[in-house]
Amino acid sequence: MSSEQTQEQLKDKISKTMCDYHNAIYQVCKEGGSWIRANDLLADVINLQVSYREMSLVSAKMALEKAFTPRLKRMLDKKLNGDNNEE
Repeated sequence: MSSEQTQEQLKDKISKTMCDYHNAIYQVCKEGGSWIRANDLLADVINLQVSYREMSLVSAKMALEKAFTPRLKRMLDKKLNGDNNEE
């Protein structure tokens, strides 16, 4: 499974958990539901969001490395070859 698919699945899970959290809060306010369930769902949303952020940062880092590595290698080779010619 690709990183993008995993991120999309995690995003969907965050959305579902947030919906469940909002429903739990509604039940607490209108019907006397359990604060414990609402708090547990909120903790789940926060943990999932942290995981999603970490995955996004890793993906962004990999994309930057892929984009800039060839250019940096060319620049380094050019610099090294220029220094060798001067000796």
